[in-house]
This record gives sequence, C-alpha cells and structure tokens, in this order.
Amino acid sequence: MVTPRLACFALVILLFGQLNPAAAVCQYRIKTRTGILAGAGSHAVASVRLYGSEANCGWRSLNTNGVTLWSNNYFTVTCPCLGCVLKLRIRHNNAGVNPSWYLVYVGVRRLPGPSLYQKFPCKKWLSSSTSLNRKLTSSKTPYRIRIRTGSQLSAGTNAAVKFSLISNTIGAVLMSLNSGFPRFSTRTFYRNIVNICPVKQVYITHNNAGSGPSWFIRRIYVYNRAMKIHYRCNCYCWLFSPSNLAKTLTCQKL
Repeated sequence: MVTPRLACFALVILLFGQLNPAAAVCQYRIKTRTGILAGAGSHAVASVRLYGSEANCGWRSLNTNGVTLWSNNYFTVTCPCLGCVLKLRIRHNNAGVNPSWYLVYVGVRRLPGPSLYQKFPCKKWLSSSTSLNRKLTSSKTPYRIRIRTGSQLSAGTNAAVKFSLISNTIGAVLMSLNSGFPRFSTRTFYRNIVNICPVKQVYITHNNAGSGPSWFIRRIYVYNRAMKIHYRCNCYCWLFSPSNLAKTLTCQKL
C-alpha cells in the first residue's frame, strides 16, 4: 500500500529529475580513429573523460583489447547527461605490447537516434615519450548571426564592429564583422568558431569611426547551425560616443 509519505517522496524525486536534467542518464557513442603511421596501434587500456556544459562524466574505461593501425573503434559510455559536450580528455595505462598510440581524432554522438556528431581532432601520440593524457577540444562549429538595426533617424552605422559570443563554460570568442549597417536593415554573418554552448550573452561594440557612427540595435539572433539551436538577444538601445560604445546582452534560447 502506498502511504502519503511515500507518494510525496516519489513526487519529489520526479520533480528533481525534471528540474535537474544533469541528474538524468544518457549514453554516448565514442569513436576513435587510429593513425596509419608505423606502430600507431596500441594494446594499452584507454579511458576517456567527457566535459559538458552541465556536467562531466569522470574517467570511463573504453575496455580496449587493442587498437590496430588505421582502424575505427567504437565504444558506448553511460553517464549523467552532459548537455553540450565541449571537450574531452583521453589517456591510456601504457601497458601491454607496443602501448604507444597515434590517435587521429575522437568522435562523440549522444544516443539514441540522430544527434550532433562532434569531432575532437588529436593527430598526436599518446606515449611515455610524449604524453599519456591528451586534452581535446571540438572542431569548429558553424554559426549564423543576424543583427537588426532600428528604424530611428540615423540608426545605422558605418563603424567597424566587434562581436562576441559568451558562455559560462567556454568564455568568449571575439570576431570582427564587416562595417555597414544601414538603418532599418538586417545584416547576416556566417562564422565557424569553437562550439559556444549554451550561448548566455553576446558582447557588441564599435570603433566610433566613419560618418554617423552612432548605432541603434533592435535585436540580435544567433543560430548554432550544427546543433540547430536558436537564441534571441534583445537590445533596443544606442551604441554611441563617448561612454556607451559597448553592450553586453542576455540571450534567450528559443
């Protein structure tokens, strides 16, 4: 018989799981690509540690029985859901015959079903003479950035613009955007940068140069084209001289 106390406890556990996605369990498919160099294969036992925007999985053994030259090997890791996988560490125990390993890259995909496949390039040896432990970051991710200028009089600008995506886990990636933002217009830019996930804020500024450099920005849209995640960053403000040339805007995931 279910008592009121037991029912209440079960409800708390259910709500905790819903409000705390990192507490849920996920599976990740790990692919390793061994190089074609002489002696690239290894009989050592490898392990991997995935770092996400919400958690990290700790060290997980890949239970390798040896990886051969120019081969693909696949493993499944079960751990708390990580959010966006941002980086990883991979190592081996330097045991067995010919333990040195030339690793080309590691691929990661969340299971089940279709999801973003992320590649973490290495192209280095894991060996006692170099390093048995490598830190790898994801290859660059395609982003689309749209900036909407207001309809106010003299809202456009010809100043040179700097723009940055900001995340709690990655930090900021600064990029230059071509000058020329006409009044009541939308400019679109495409950039391949490190995966900023999630995008929490954007930073935007200009150099106050050119004729009529003051700029009224309505809104900025950011789209992670690989992960298919949209963000909206409202502004409705002027960037003008002398003390108001930069803004940090909070972004909302759509």
